[in-house]
Amino acid sequence: MDLAPPAKTVSGTVFGQKRSLTPFLLAAALLVGATLVGQSMFASTFGITYDEPVYAAVGVRHTTWLGRVLRFDTGAWRREALEAGWGNSGPTPSEADWHPPVGKVWLDLCRRLPSPFGPYAQFRLGSTLLWAGTAVVLLLWLGEMSGLLAGLGAALAWLTLPSAVLHGNLAALDNPAAFLATLATYLAWRHMAQPSRARAVSYGVVLGLGMATKFNVVLLTPAVLLAAALWARPALRGLWPATCLLAPMVFVLCWPWLWYDGPAHLAAVIRFHGRHALIDTEYFGRISGQLPWHYPFVMLAVTTPLATLAAAALGLRGLRGDVSRRLIALALLLHMLPFASPSAAKYNGVRLFLPALPLLSALAGLGLATLAAGLRGRLPSNQRRLVAPLLLVGLVLPAAVDVLSVHPYPTAFYNRLVGGSGGAARRGLEVSYWGEPFRELLAVLSREAPDGATIYLHPPGAIAGLSSYRAVGIQRRDLRLTHGEEAARTADYFVYQNRPSEWDDLGRELRRERRPIYTAMGGDAPVGFIWARKETGKP
Repeated sequence: MDLAPPAKTVSGTVFGQKRSLTPFLLAAALLVGATLVGQSMFASTFGITYDEPVYAAVGVRHTTWLGRVLRFDTGAWRREALEAGWGNSGPTPSEADWHPPVGKVWLDLCRRLPSPFGPYAQFRLGSTLLWAGTAVVLLLWLGEMSGLLAGLGAALAWLTLPSAVLHGNLAALDNPAAFLATLATYLAWRHMAQPSRARAVSYGVVLGLGMATKFNVVLLTPAVLLAAALWARPALRGLWPATCLLAPMVFVLCWPWLWYDGPAHLAAVIRFHGRHALIDTEYFGRISGQLPWHYPFVMLAVTTPLATLAAAALGLRGLRGDVSRRLIALALLLHMLPFASPSAAKYNGVRLFLPALPLLSALAGLGLATLAAGLRGRLPSNQRRLVAPLLLVGLVLPAAVDVLSVHPYPTAFYNRLVGGSGGAARRGLEVSYWGEPFRELLAVLSREAPDGATIYLHPPGAIAGLSSYRAVGIQRRDLRLTHGEEAARTADYFVYQNRPSEWDDLGRELRRERRPIYTAMGGDAPVGFIWARKETGKP
């Protein structure tokens, strides 16, 4: 297998013309292999996060309505049925959601497929498939652009990013949005190289599906249109109508809630997201809902494995003469820049701008190819074929070790710029934020706590979403999860994840005055605690 770049690739062009069957065979193997690894190692082991039960409940509403349509139930088209199926109108607060429906429909449909890796893997199968699918897109895109080494480097860099490993295997909307944003950018790049109606339409359809999954996908459009206007003007004739006309049409078509009272409903959605409640976050010891402009850039830098970060920095070389690198770098910047705004919500590390991570991985693949080209010119001919495999190992192995070092808590990963996971915790950076440590903490109490023990769990909103732990035997049925002032006086145990920004006064008091009887660890960082009443002792 030759990992060198295509011999006829011209610096500064958008698109390498040489194509072979090898990348597609590798893509099929990568899709299967990454899906199996994601399902067995990650999707099956991560704890349930705060948003997953909400999206699952709303997804059921959407697919139930679709089922009525497939059964030719004419009542499904009545306004009240459309509202119940697609609006922000769930019967309970946990079933009310302001996000578009495509990602939730996909996750619910895939949930009906079997998985040999257990109920949580099956619950998250749709997301794992798209995590692997993003790697496939990167392999084909970068392979076409700069050769097979760049494609493999980009794909494997994505698959070993701790943040991508976590969000890529959760039944939430960030990963589907990242997949569709990456695919849309790739399709726009192909149209810029060789404009055609089919390419413009495919880009517009995928962009519309992305917008109908999560609104931050639209952030790729300024980069695409600006890149075309500056460096590939002929492509603009197809890209602007696909962006401004076709994609919005697909968006509306995919969300039946907009089929009636559309302007009012869309205005309500925009108001909700434009005035999103500020969420307190700990950032270098400061807890606030309004964080400095540099939060997204610093978090991207310190939560990326150093080898990947260095390769991505090297991938920025040659921007002046390479339209493809310009497009990728511009799209990466514009995915992040809105979150630097003083009024923007900043929380959960890199989650809100997850579509930037495949672009970072693309730059890492380009950096690997750049480094390989420089090294080949300095080595004897009989040693040149070793360059690409050794560089791939040098990129992927440290990142894979980083992922495994904090498993199953990728939120705890920080690189050596802040002293690793332990250094990040000491410096006041959030090492847990989505409730996943509760799985381990409740499993410990289920093994050791006395019959009928009561557990004070904070935050209270997480309690309803943890009910699946009883159903699958992780939490004993006799253990009671409680909250409130009365419960605090009588509870046997107190359970918190290590997220001080969401703690109540009791949690801060416990942390200050008592030693936990159990600490869940992500690498060197504590991600969750169990405290006991003084008279209860260790479980």
